[in-house]
Amino acid sequence: MDAGLRVSHLLFVGAYFSYAPTTVSPGFVDVVSPCDYSCYARVFHFGLEVQLHPVSLSLGRGVSIDPWIGLGIGYEVAQERYDSEAYCTPGGSYCDVPHTGALQGPEWFNGQVGVAVAFDRFSIGPYFSASYGDYTSDAGQSFMSGVAHWWLDVGLRFTVTP
Repeated sequence: MDAGLRVSHLLFVGAYFSYAPTTVSPGFVDVVSPCDYSCYARVFHFGLEVQLHPVSLSLGRGVSIDPWIGLGIGYEVAQERYDSEAYCTPGGSYCDVPHTGALQGPEWFNGQVGVAVAFDRFSIGPYFSASYGDYTSDAGQSFMSGVAHWWLDVGLRFTVTP
């Protein structure tokens, strides 16, 4: 979800928020969590963004094609839940079951590209987003060094213009 102001036909300035239910694969969790199996997770991204709408191609009758590109910076929280016994520390102590964690840290880059079919008061169209972040803590405990990662999103974007 985006909220902001279309400063001109070319420029949108605002904030973004996204939520995605997901799973954590066993290959990744060795680095940041105790699971050696898939875990349940949900990821939140939020931050500030700028979008450039370089051209609008009119199709007539108040309908146009509106391609856009965006760039943002923000913060990310990935909440995980482990539903069976798992080691919580490299030393081997067990977690309470169920155990939850909250990986979090800065999202240094959020690049987006999309195209929308724009009508009078709304638009709809596909988008692609890639973000790069760094998990720096888990449930309030800081990591000695961050855990860098990428997210790729594909979706359908619906925009309402007041």
